[in-house]
Amino acid sequence: MRVIRFCQILIAALIISGAATAQGDNLIFDSGEKDCERGFCFKSRPYPKCRTSIITESGFTFNLDVKPSGMPYLDQAMVSNFMEIGFVRNCNRAYGFGCTAYVGYDQNRLTYGIKPRYRRWLGQHFCLDLSPGLILVQDDIGENYKGHGFMGSATFGIPQSISLTLRLMTVKVPIAESQSKYDTSVSCGVLLGSTPGLVGVICYTGILLTRLVACHLA
Repeated sequence: MRVIRFCQILIAALIISGAATAQGDNLIFDSGEKDCERGFCFKSRPYPKCRTSIITESGFTFNLDVKPSGMPYLDQAMVSNFMEIGFVRNCNRAYGFGCTAYVGYDQNRLTYGIKPRYRRWLGQHFCLDLSPGLILVQDDIGENYKGHGFMGSATFGIPQSISLTLRLMTVKVPIAESQSKYDTSVSCGVLLGSTPGLVGVICYTGILLTRLVACHLA
């Protein structure tokens, strides 16, 4: 079931990105600027260099507040891996909006979510991304629990290569029959974008699928 869910998330992300690509030359924002050099780009650039670009990001974060929960399957991991696939569309020279599908995992948990994104360009190369989002499903490898909640991130750097990210995640998880609590974590880390990010997405996808299949067959 988790393998199917994981594939569904990736397919949905590809469909969203494909739809954005198909509409790249047709959607016009009220910016008064229509002299865009390229309607679609793989490497993200500010307007007017590019109107719509694919997001392929992968990276890792370090948990800043690891506390034992008393329940091993709920313990927060020190290091978590993640990847995001989606798109961002520049409205004008200053900012753009987009959306990504999120998959994160560590030795204890597997998280699926969706994150709208606001991108503020700070020159020709640097940008600040703000991404609030929903955790659609979070479960542990042994399927002892399933949770949902909210997450958000602030990322600063060069979207074509490397960026720094700060993330907040809060998940409602069961602790006993008919009882639950919100488990909150703050982490910081590094992410790769564009071609380096795509390489990471491919590697993470292979590792995660292998792990899920092995767990399913065990």
